[in-house]
Amino acid sequence: MAEMNILMVGGRRSGKTSALATIFRTMQDIQLAKYFTVVDRTSLVTKNQDGKTEMQDDLKSKSMEMTRFAEKTKLNTPILVDAGPTLFDWQYRLKLSVPGAPKKDLNMTFTDVPGEWCRTTDNHYNTFLQYAKEADVFVIAIDTPYLMGPTSATTKQLCGDQESELATLAGCMSDLKQTFTAIQDQNNKLVLFVAIKCEKWVNAGHIEDVIARIRQAFNVLLADLLSDAGRKIFTVGILPVQTIGTMEFAEFHDTKYLNSV
Repeated sequence: MAEMNILMVGGRRSGKTSALATIFRTMQDIQLAKYFTVVDRTSLVTKNQDGKTEMQDDLKSKSMEMTRFAEKTKLNTPILVDAGPTLFDWQYRLKLSVPGAPKKDLNMTFTDVPGEWCRTTDNHYNTFLQYAKEADVFVIAIDTPYLMGPTSATTKQLCGDQESELATLAGCMSDLKQTFTAIQDQNNKLVLFVAIKCEKWVNAGHIEDVIARIRQAFNVLLADLLSDAGRKIFTVGILPVQTIGTMEFAEFHDTKYLNSV
């Protein structure tokens, strides 16, 4: 049975786990069952550190959350994405089976880490580097609304830290470049730049603008991966995805509490 390790990289609250849940649900589509079946074999855990406790998200529950979001969009009800960061690293294990061909079964381990762990100055960087060395595939999740920036004068006023977000992104890309340099003696790896939450640009027919912006924002890292030396180790792809399909980004808002807890 083949094994594949996928490392998911991306900023805080970019939607890495939600994207994984959506991918899992799409792979369970009955129309795909004649080609393969997929089973979630994840053992959910709870982690504690420095007085902080966090439970691992269940992909099925996360997928149902996506369904509830989709239902809200039918009612034209806005959805506010919270800013609470994920604190720990989590692993999700999926098994893909091809009907009648057990030797082609594939165990896929998705490792989801907090966005800041890829920074070389972060206390968890050595853990991140070890995951990187073991990875066969990198999924760099890109928050498309932040990538594309404010879309009107109003949202520009509401998004004062957008430029700092992109500056942080640029810093992470510099650190990722260092990571990719450090693992060039490993096996060949696939690097996917995955723009998520891009429904607005898909529906407007502007997905090529998103791809062009990715090439611009990640130009240093892309140039390194696509160099003569990089091509021997890395295969690179840009893959925009619609996380829910029916929910479009509307605007940026300042962080605020809606209810006291």
